[in-house]
Amino acid sequence: MEKNFKHLLMAELHSASSYMERLFHGLVDITDLSKLPQCKALSEALYFDLMTFLESQVVAPSWVNLEPETPQMPKIRRLLQKSINLVEALVELDFDNDTTQENGVELINIIYEHAQLLHQFCGLNSTLDIQLPRVNLIQMKETEGELIPLFILPLSALIDLEEVNNIQSLGGQRSKKYQEALVKGHEFIFQKKYQEALESFSEALAWNETAEILTLVGWSKGLLGETGAAKEYCLKAIKKDRDYGPPYNDLGTYLLAEGQTEESLKWFQLAKKAQKYQNREYPYINAGRAYLNKKDIKLALEQFEKALELAPFNEDLERTILKLKANLEKSGAWKKKWLPRPELRLDNDAPKNPDQWDN
Repeated sequence: MEKNFKHLLMAELHSASSYMERLFHGLVDITDLSKLPQCKALSEALYFDLMTFLESQVVAPSWVNLEPETPQMPKIRRLLQKSINLVEALVELDFDNDTTQENGVELINIIYEHAQLLHQFCGLNSTLDIQLPRVNLIQMKETEGELIPLFILPLSALIDLEEVNNIQSLGGQRSKKYQEALVKGHEFIFQKKYQEALESFSEALAWNETAEILTLVGWSKGLLGETGAAKEYCLKAIKKDRDYGPPYNDLGTYLLAEGQTEESLKWFQLAKKAQKYQNREYPYINAGRAYLNKKDIKLALEQFEKALELAPFNEDLERTILKLKANLEKSGAWKKKWLPRPELRLDNDAPKNPDQWDN
């Protein structure tokens, strides 16, 4: 098997595995959601598909014995990792190129199929923010009515040798190292090990300077109390990709914490307009906090309600909105006729020249 081809398949396996591991971590280690009947049913389906895959594609049928009772999620978690390790070993052994690549792609798609269902369950029953996989060779399918997109890896994406050969070996290795360090950094954030997260994100930055990783390095520094450095990294990220939303929001958050409420609102407005923003509710939540600082409950309520439209299962937001409405009713202000105000237009006050942002 071509060396570059191996790297691509292994990188996609690692990406799918990391995504599912983030879900397991949330369902098993952070919450008790894995004990709920619906979650157990979803994990049983994953277990059945994994065992079927092993029996039909990887090992002799006599080696696979379905347990009388489906194991609990922690054991299914270990089974999945061992299955991934087995396929990775087959890739390294080069037994049969076509069979190995087909098996690898099939396992990746099994993972993404069940990850979508588990991620949707997680979204409906918690406020956990679980990072989606990075789109490289995989394709993202938006399905109507679904909270989480379905990711698939077409076999053609790997067997198109012309495309694979255009990817230099060094570039593939750098991408893999970047991805590994990125995933490791997020795991440290989960564990509240912020110094270790900073080291991992800094390692990823050494492999590839993207707006995403610049923002994450800044985020880690902010969590460690290095606010000045955090703001500098936000500005670097914005200069790297002006369409990427998170650094605008993060910069506004730091300014808000410093008491610069009006200035923070300008950056939250820019974050709302950014083309690339997965968690688009964040700048609305933070703008709501800014308006609370200004004692403008009505405008704060508008921002929180917009955020809830974007993240309809955020229970903290629901509670905040109910509390604010109760305060308005208590003060008598709610009895006045009130129509929602249009979005504040802060464009004229927003920084125009990004080259001057760090002055």
